[in-house]
Amino acid sequence: MKLIQEIQGGQERLWTCTWHPQGKIFATAGSDKVIKIWGQIQNEKKISDENMEQDNNLEIPKYEILQMIDGIHDKSIRCLSFSPNGQLLASGSFDSQIGIYKLNQQSQKFEFVQKLEGHEYEIKYVGWSYDSQFLISCSRDKTIWIWDYDEDLDFSCYAVLDGHTQDVKCAKFAPNSFNVLSSSFDDTIRFWEQDDEDWITKGILQEHGSIVWQFDFCNQGNIMASVSEDNSIKIWKKNENENSKQVYLLDQDFKDVHKRPVYTCSFSQDGVFLVSGGGDNQISLFQKDFENEQQYQLKCQIQEAHVLDINCMQFSPNDQDILISVGDDRKIKIWKVQADL
Repeated sequence: MKLIQEIQGGQERLWTCTWHPQGKIFATAGSDKVIKIWGQIQNEKKISDENMEQDNNLEIPKYEILQMIDGIHDKSIRCLSFSPNGQLLASGSFDSQIGIYKLNQQSQKFEFVQKLEGHEYEIKYVGWSYDSQFLISCSRDKTIWIWDYDEDLDFSCYAVLDGHTQDVKCAKFAPNSFNVLSSSFDDTIRFWEQDDEDWITKGILQEHGSIVWQFDFCNQGNIMASVSEDNSIKIWKKNENENSKQVYLLDQDFKDVHKRPVYTCSFSQDGVFLVSGGGDNQISLFQKDFENEQQYQLKCQIQEAHVLDINCMQFSPNDQDILISVGDDRKIKIWKVQADL
């Protein structure tokens, strides 16, 4: 795993980073309340890198700022998410509001459309359904909201999921599904199953010993990873028994990889890699071992990958070996990973 670019992301901590589904641009935001969109530098020459490949003509992407969006939120921006169709961007803030932005086809810039109000406290996470028709948000107010919108981009609340007893830290639609998973300050992960126009709790995972900060899916949702205040990374496999209340079964439990809380994790698009990061400033890289029942093995750790807490990481949807990370040190770091064959 090699650092290929380091960017000064702003003057205050960075909370979030997210890739556009086409993989050519990504967005970052944080305490300065500014959304920054970054794109590949055009006509970048190929960079020789003897350590990464025997073929020293490796093309490594470099990024520069394309757009800044300011003046929308009154407090820190906690989360960002591009819609899968690439046309919309959502931002969630400590001001309890969600910003919606639409891609202008002529300028190729994202333009502010509207604010969504309803949550009582700060937004922790925003995301989209696989078909881009629904937006999901969660908050310190313990609720999960699902929003729909019409052709005029007029958003309205479609459903409110209420069941967690503490802050909801992360909520996502399951891949290729309208079912929902959520994680919370109450130490649990909940699985919500769609029932007509409502969602009901089908199962609760309680194996973590503290706050579950985030989770991520790979392999069409058959595998999930979760990270926690208890310093652990847990890997789950979907239960083949569809009638069981345990929708996911614990498969691997990494308890000693990090020395402090783990805030973020991300699978590569093909599921070969998994990364985790958090309060100990290090990035841990896991690789799937195809000869050992497809178990994940710790491949390497980058000590002091950031000077302060790592708040968010995400693999590129296009270049499956390219990863971005952001943290309290205000840095955006772009990494390249390589599989052991």
